[in-house]
Amino acid sequence: MAQLNRSKHVWARASAKQEKIAKSLTCHHLVPKSRGGSAGARNILRLAWDKHQSWHKLFKNKTIMEVLELLLQEARFEKKPFTSKRFQLVRWDKLQSWHCLFKERSSTEALELLVKMVWLKGYHSLSCTYVQELDKLKSEKLECTG
Repeated sequence: MAQLNRSKHVWARASAKQEKIAKSLTCHHLVPKSRGGSAGARNILRLAWDKHQSWHKLFKNKTIMEVLELLLQEARFEKKPFTSKRFQLVRWDKLQSWHCLFKERSSTEALELLVKMVWLKGYHSLSCTYVQELDKLKSEKLECTG
């Protein structure tokens, strides 16, 4: 019995450590350093470690502009994220990563969220471009349903 209690305690300690790591903040570069991005505050997004890992599983080493464009393309199809023919197979780890970052949001909702974040980081002209694209997308969808 003592052995069982000890193993439960070790497991609980390890689990708590993993949770702490998952919640620790990391620096994510909106434009990766390997692609010419700076270490300045405007280019840094503080993400929990698990969200940072999920970002890179989904978007690899893409810049924020490339991610916004990808989400815009997905939003035009308005299917579940990463299920369009361009992605061929839905990979479970990608769906898990999507859920970690965006919960149950659609591609359009995820795009709106990132556009707001990009605006707050000071990328105003970029944000305005995607706000216009989102408005067009929404009006097209209203015409289709109306």
